[in-house]
Amino acid sequence: MIYVEPVEFPGIDQVLDNVDYYKNKLINDSVICFRNANLTEKEQFSFAKKLGELIGWHLINDESKYIENHERKSEIKSGPDDIIVEWHVEHTYYVNPIVASTWNMYNFKTDNENGKTYFVDTNVVFEMLTDDEKQFILECRITEPDFLKEAQLKHGFASSTLNFAEDYPIVTGHWLTNKPIIRLTLLPKPHMVRLVSYKGQAPTEDNLSYFERVVRKIEDIIWNNEDIRIVHKWQQGDLVIPDMFKLAHAVTGGFRPEDREFRGIWGYKDKIGAV
Repeated sequence: MIYVEPVEFPGIDQVLDNVDYYKNKLINDSVICFRNANLTEKEQFSFAKKLGELIGWHLINDESKYIENHERKSEIKSGPDDIIVEWHVEHTYYVNPIVASTWNMYNFKTDNENGKTYFVDTNVVFEMLTDDEKQFILECRITEPDFLKEAQLKHGFASSTLNFAEDYPIVTGHWLTNKPIIRLTLLPKPHMVRLVSYKGQAPTEDNLSYFERVVRKIEDIIWNNEDIRIVHKWQQGDLVIPDMFKLAHAVTGGFRPEDREFRGIWGYKDKIGAV
């Protein structure tokens, strides 16, 4: 496993004055953790907005902000190494994709072995495929199950600024480096994504069969390959900035919702409806 190495928070101005260093750190490490940041809500919002303007993401009205304590998973009996929030890549079907986030852990009253966040860089996963597999999925366009989009609509996550794509490429260029990134829904259920076209044509039975094998391989690497797994162990006051465009991630258990709560602010690729 690869453990996130926190850096002591030098202050908002110091980070902004040295933005090229932190931009390169985000590109190279995929996750930045500022330890003992202890930002207020107002400070976090201002910092996320200014940093995004310099690195290349945008906040979108109130849709950028959310609170997370994983209360909906609180009935799952789990330990510190049991995954309670399954592996996923954030909302891959958004026309305006999420590319970054700031996670501000303002309430953490449990052991730091609990509630760990796991990450996997999907560019690394792509490079682990064979040349034939790479070439194949570069020509694939996929769509998501309707129930995922329906759930988004039901909970008010879709709006005039967050539209859903009918289909999209399973591999796309990274928002900063243009390296190939795998983007698909990851849940422990079969056929979570559907192949819509291959080389611009309706897929054949052979295409569908091969696609299924490659997707299962991708999922197996993400779920089970601990050598490429990035691990963050939280502390009170942490401010974590992950590259949400390329990272699959999951959360482990062992905590109560009242003992672990952070404020997240999404950063989107495009400036539509930005604040």
